[in-house]
Amino acid sequence: MLPLWSLDLVLLLCFLLREVNAQSISTSTIASSSTVTTTLSSTVAAVVPSASSYLHSGCALEPAINGGGTAVKRALVSKAGFLTNMTVESCAQYCAIYAYMGVENGNGCFCGNTVTNITGYDSTGSTCNVACEGNSSQLCGSVWRMNLYANPQIGGRVDVLRPSSNFTLFAL
Repeated sequence: MLPLWSLDLVLLLCFLLREVNAQSISTSTIASSSTVTTTLSSTVAAVVPSASSYLHSGCALEPAINGGGTAVKRALVSKAGFLTNMTVESCAQYCAIYAYMGVENGNGCFCGNTVTNITGYDSTGSTCNVACEGNSSQLCGSVWRMNLYANPQIGGRVDVLRPSSNFTLFAL
């Protein structure tokens, strides 16, 4: 028979796994010559460094509404779509002829040849934290937060989001 504290240990490990988004935790408890092993796994989404010819530029912060409080201002305005089963790769295909593409809030894909209306740059990327609907291991921006990608082969500058006097640098 296992001691009661071993169940508490397993419950504590479950809680910690959720809190720190650990990749894998394995614990063994030995009691009365029997072994109990519990393995917990969790997939953690990550930024995709490149897709097709696009290279990740960073996490761009967009204004939610204009000064009048009604219209949306977007960083990329040439083409937009909300794609079923969104992945970074599917957005890259959707935007293939544009210098820039961005993924936002798990299912939004935006394309353009210029980047406009950026209010800031999250240097850590911590606010671009929503998984893509089509691949939970990929990050696809967040609400008014865009993982921006540049295609240098057709004029996109990977350093387009580097802090300047026009940006507010966020280190969250």
